[in-house]
Amino acid sequence: MSDAANNSARGRLIYGILGAAAGLVVGAGLASVVWLVYLRSLERRGDDQAADVLAHLSTEEVLDYLVGKPLPLPDNLNGAGKPATIIQRDGVKQLTWESAMSLGGSRLEHHHYALLYDAGETRYFAEIDIDVRQVGEKRAYLGARISNVRKVEKIVDANPK
Repeated sequence: MSDAANNSARGRLIYGILGAAAGLVVGAGLASVVWLVYLRSLERRGDDQAADVLAHLSTEEVLDYLVGKPLPLPDNLNGAGKPATIIQRDGVKQLTWESAMSLGGSRLEHHHYALLYDAGETRYFAEIDIDVRQVGEKRAYLGARISNVRKVEKIVDANPK
């Protein structure tokens, strides 16, 4: 092999090694940035117990909280001054958790539910927002806001068997 070809091959080898080293440095840098962002997000969330609240609100617990609360009817459904319907457990046909959020690392959590309620002669859909705060080993329900109450025309089973 000639000296020129030998020098060219050595040059490519050196540039290849330098390129690989640069790739490792850049990759390690990106990995460390991702790791720091992840650690920072955990730090902002607070302790793990507060973060676990989202996953542990059972439907039964929420139903127990909602029983006895008024289901306010909007004027167009309230006809002849009919009072708000009081939520009873046997009227709840479906209660579905849709989302939850906690702002700025706060332990106050905002849960959003969808409700199908059968009031006997009429069925209703409503959106329910519940604020919950973990206090040590206890969970405090701080209030429920029921909105977007509408009369349901028809209910169809989305998963027929």
